[in-house]
Amino acid sequence: MFDDDYLHFYADILGAQRSDLDAELVARVLSLSSGMRVLDVPCGEGRIAGRLAARGCEVVGVDATEQFVALARAQYPSVAFHHGDIRSLPYESEFDAVVNWFTSFGYFDPDTNDRVLEGFARVLRPGGQLLIELHNPWRLMRLLEAGGGTSASVATVRDGLMADRLTYDEATRRSRTERFIVRDGQLRRLEFVLEQVPGPQLARRLRHAGFATVRLLGDNGSPLHRDSRRLLAVAQKSDGPAPQPPRVSLCEVDAGNVGVVCDLKVAPGQEAYIAPSAVTLAQAQFYPNAWVRAIYADDEPVGLLALLVDTDTPRYFLVRLMIGAQYQARGFGRAALELLVEHVRTLPGASELETSCVPGPGSPIGFYRALGFEETGRVEEGETVLRLPL
Repeated sequence: MFDDDYLHFYADILGAQRSDLDAELVARVLSLSSGMRVLDVPCGEGRIAGRLAARGCEVVGVDATEQFVALARAQYPSVAFHHGDIRSLPYESEFDAVVNWFTSFGYFDPDTNDRVLEGFARVLRPGGQLLIELHNPWRLMRLLEAGGGTSASVATVRDGLMADRLTYDEATRRSRTERFIVRDGQLRRLEFVLEQVPGPQLARRLRHAGFATVRLLGDNGSPLHRDSRRLLAVAQKSDGPAPQPPRVSLCEVDAGNVGVVCDLKVAPGQEAYIAPSAVTLAQAQFYPNAWVRAIYADDEPVGLLALLVDTDTPRYFLVRLMIGAQYQARGFGRAALELLVEHVRTLPGASELETSCVPGPGSPIGFYRALGFEETGRVEEGETVLRLPL
């Protein structure tokens, strides 16, 4: 898909003005300064790499399309451009920053995509930063849902037409684009698939790949929200030994921590799937069999869970598990659920733990499936019921 047709239809979209703004944003978000060594991958025809070099950075550009590399070398001779594969970068701990711009991540299967992230971490020096810029999957999924599961766009440039039809597979979190191109009286059709990774999941995968901290930003570096058109992930490689992960525990909610627990908010786009902590605590007052616990990471409240206990049936139902937005993608939800399972196994007649999820593009059902929950085929109050055998 990255060929002369791509250059033809994206020439105006990615023109000088847009490229100037993009390079300025990259430099600002990464706090780039003269002399810093930067890897731009994939670099395309060099529009970002060339502008960062003009700011005094020492830039290397890598792209898999030889035509793009040739154009980049002709336009920006001060930059070292190389033909190469993003999956096998031949560098080791030598860059201060890596730039992956304009939805250039996610073109492979999930395992390969994770290896790409690991490669980004490997080429960075300790303390170096990675910047990934993507479509915001939350917004994309909502637009597709509003369009009945599909979206279409048409671009006309001089003598040519490009039409895209996009669909989304919720089970695999991958979008599929059918592209039709008409140029010089010829019709060409191609298809490509992208893994659409929401911000919190991307942050988790970046940490697993070797990054110590991850910041999620929206358009132009502003705070990320569900209607942001773009998602920026800024990940920093540790500059020392990896810190010990916080110890997760379940604690009672009392007068000393109720305010902090109620202040926890879910990430943008998750509001339809997880109720606020204050609502959970209020509802629990009307259920004498509710077992409610704050989720702590070391000494800091990071979330809340609520279990309905029926020892007569017996039935044990997880009605709420929420982790505050700023604490997501750090394994706290998984650890809390493991502690809950240990607790439920001590209760009379416990043979399974149930829960339910609101279906939709941002549903946590994938989280529960990954932890061994299986769908029961039942739907209660519009929610899909799952069970975990104990």
